[in-house]
Amino acid sequence: GDGLSLLVSTHDVNFAWRWADRAIVLSHGRILRDAPVCDVFADDALLAAAGLQKPELFAVSQLLFPALPGDAYPRSLPALQIMLQENHP
Repeated sequence: GDGLSLLVSTHDVNFAWRWADRAIVLSHGRILRDAPVCDVFADDALLAAAGLQKPELFAVSQLLFPALPGDAYPRSLPALQIMLQENHP
């Protein structure tokens, strides 16, 4: 079907993690990576090269759920609370 695309330019990684499906990382006018946002934030070398930090929820999720793929990580605090309750009743 017809979808809607919205292009947002930001350095706010927490905003990007919460809302973006895909990220294009630029540094000095060059595209370093164009990939799903979960792949971008899982790439430590890329983040270092671009001078970016991991989103807080992504970093916490990596610690709490190391066996899960990045695309399964929660995108909001309520979603994290639900995951914690489901995995640690």
